[in-house]
Amino acid sequence: MKDCRDDDFGRIVRLLLMTGQRRDEVAEMMWPEVDLASALWSLPGDRVKNGLDHDVPLSAPALLILSTTERIEGQPFVFGQGGNGFQGFSKAKAALDKRSGVTGWRLHDLRRTAATLMTDRLKVLPHVVEAVLNHISGHKAGVAGIYNRAIYATEKRAALDALGAYLAGLQPSVEVAAADAEPALAKPKKRRASAVLAHPAQRRRA
Repeated sequence: MKDCRDDDFGRIVRLLLMTGQRRDEVAEMMWPEVDLASALWSLPGDRVKNGLDHDVPLSAPALLILSTTERIEGQPFVFGQGGNGFQGFSKAKAALDKRSGVTGWRLHDLRRTAATLMTDRLKVLPHVVEAVLNHISGHKAGVAGIYNRAIYATEKRAALDALGAYLAGLQPSVEVAAADAEPALAKPKKRRASAVLAHPAQRRRA
């Protein structure tokens, strides 16, 4: 992560690894979803793959990223300009590959890496890792899945706090898993932006 710049793409990459969530879920994050005081990111069902509301506890390093991210007046999206969230992944990732000298990986591999670190290095129980990743399988399906959203809140926070602390202590970086193989909350600055459209996820379903 040392080769990530302090820009929107760099913040997205760091948050992908610190939260284990999907690329578009992070890239299209909206300020109304984020509660900095409670250290919680609440994704509505229409923003996630399985259609279920999903709470993501924010570790201290993740909170630091969000609390120091500049807010744009009239812009609900945390990253990017206008009404679409972050754009330009291909160019930004190519630049990161060049700076780091690491190629042949995808942003989705960061999600796998987060899961692997929690399971293998931090010894988080598999069902808690699944809850963090918002996977549905077996006992988490249906009504049980909604109930377990509350049951696993404490375990998810402990897992992501441990992951954040582990990543923050790495010198200098973490290996990305191969494909298929508490800080002060600063007040964000504001600047003006253009008119905002509906969330991209909602437009894709139209």
